[in-house]
Amino acid sequence: MNNNNYNRPTNRPVQNGARPAQNGTRPTQNGRPVQNGARPIQNGRPTQSPKPPKKKMRFHPNKDGIMAIIVLLLIVAIAITVVVCVIKAITNAINSGKTDDTTVSTVDTSTTEITTEATTILTDLATTAPVVGAWNEGYVLQNYSNTKVNEGDLILVNYNYEYTFPSTMEKKIDSLYHKEGHNSAYVLGTDTRLNTSIVHNLAQMLTAMKTANIVTLSNGYNLQVASGYRTYSYQNELYNKAVANGTEGYSAIAGHSEHHTGLAFDIKVFYKAADGKTATYDLRAAEQDWILANCANYGFILRYPAEKVDITKILEESWHFRYVGVPHAKYITENAICLEEYIDLLREKHTYGKSEPLSVMANAKEYLVYFVPASVESDVTAVTVPASGSYTVSGNNVDGFIVTVEK
Repeated sequence: MNNNNYNRPTNRPVQNGARPAQNGTRPTQNGRPVQNGARPIQNGRPTQSPKPPKKKMRFHPNKDGIMAIIVLLLIVAIAITVVVCVIKAITNAINSGKTDDTTVSTVDTSTTEITTEATTILTDLATTAPVVGAWNEGYVLQNYSNTKVNEGDLILVNYNYEYTFPSTMEKKIDSLYHKEGHNSAYVLGTDTRLNTSIVHNLAQMLTAMKTANIVTLSNGYNLQVASGYRTYSYQNELYNKAVANGTEGYSAIAGHSEHHTGLAFDIKVFYKAADGKTATYDLRAAEQDWILANCANYGFILRYPAEKVDITKILEESWHFRYVGVPHAKYITENAICLEEYIDLLREKHTYGKSEPLSVMANAKEYLVYFVPASVESDVTAVTVPASGSYTVSGNNVDGFIVTVEK
């Protein structure tokens, strides 16, 4: 036998009819050669090899990526701020346009109108937040009892609004006897009493007035402060006498007189002769001109000018002055309006949350003045005030509070 032609059987058994490999060929299975790495066939189906595990995607930002994200967030924040500013500017422009078309009226506003307006304003306040960089940035809410509406330097007391004699103001009433300026800047009428908070300003004003009018206010002539605080019963007595004399046009019904507040008084010229005889006169021309030109610098106004009789319902009283505070006195005097018109102006055109505050320059200082309506749903009103700095809050004796901020 030729050994070269001898085919040795393979060492592997033949499975499923596979032919043994010959002459170095690869073994076959089911008539197909087995490929290197091919999956074996079991039960007529190729076996499935296990799938490799899926890799989890993980985010590993580098420094540049983080900076890009921060820049993107800043751009978004700036864009939102710009949009808010634009919306507020448009809203203010619309509101300004509406209020500019409204003429200032007297305070003969019905209770229904006041209540409706206050409710609308409170709704605006609840949804309006200060814009970054706005005049009221950093302001906070401070609660005030609604009874405080009847207290303060800016309360309006007239034929339409009665004085309530609040205890906090009554406690400040005191005699001017031996107070600052007594017997040097002025003399007193019978039992003249005032709110003690205005005594310093009064003494300073009358001292300057005497210095400027030394020619007429000397040689027995002096200034007199008369008719300060009056009780309800005393005002009632005076009014009844005025009615009997036909001079009620110069007097107010008891409860409706400014003299109840202790913030109002009359200024006269008092003369005492060498023989002891005395007389009282109205201010003369030079004295009247000086006080009209300078009283606002000390916080006082001429309360009943001749041209405002139809609003005040009181005939001209060139001797009757009222303390309201320096910035308010300056604005009232410079714009030739009365207190009634000023209170209306703030309520209608400078309400917080609806329009910008009134800006007033007085004695080289700037003041912002705005009105906050009293709550009609609660006994307490949240008044927006600066978190720090100098400011005052006064009721208007009508329907809300007047905030005065010194910038």
